[in-house]
Amino acid sequence: MPAVPYQDATPALPAKIFGIGLSRTGTTSLHCALALLGVPSIHYPAHAAWDWLHGRFHSDALAPFDACCDIPTPIYFRQLDRAYPGSKFILTTRAPDAWLDSVERHYATSPPSSPQTAFRDLLRVAVYGVINFHRGRFREVYETHHDAVKRYFAARPGDIIQFDVTSGDGWSHLCPFVGRPAPDVPFPKLRTPYMGAFEFVKRDELAQKQVLLRQFLASKGGDQS
Repeated sequence: MPAVPYQDATPALPAKIFGIGLSRTGTTSLHCALALLGVPSIHYPAHAAWDWLHGRFHSDALAPFDACCDIPTPIYFRQLDRAYPGSKFILTTRAPDAWLDSVERHYATSPPSSPQTAFRDLLRVAVYGVINFHRGRFREVYETHHDAVKRYFAARPGDIIQFDVTSGDGWSHLCPFVGRPAPDVPFPKLRTPYMGAFEFVKRDELAQKQVLLRQFLASKGGDQS
């Protein structure tokens, strides 16, 4: 018997831009770049993640935003594609060994597991299957995720791009894909995942945070760490 195509009678939500690369692949840079392009965006969407973990992909948790990046967004790309038809997807990438080194450093400086980190640990398990860094497991997840994304979008090349900030991808690659002109600032290359007030840029605060973000990037100069 032929397979029955997936059908979902739930009303569709407005299209978004989803960054579906794993953490430490340039997700912070992508998030800030989208905000500079005038796209309200959120990095590490914890409030939406709570709904997704409960299987609620048609909630209004992303209503103030037109884009989101970082975990657990990547692992739900299929469900988000169905909930938000017409969306664009950006697979941020990085050389696997360099990515593993970066993740290992990040985990080494993160607070150890405790009752206060329970939700963070839940997201780590959802994405990686483990709480602490394990090089072999993380490599397997990275490779499996990239293969799954490429297979899923194989017949829809116009809906996805692969984006490697560390190899020089910038405005010339991103802007045509999202349909926005390049701004008059260098493409942000940020090494820290902690952005404080810039972690989210809502639609009603976009103009204000764009100004502040430009000032922040200018103050960092070439050392955006």
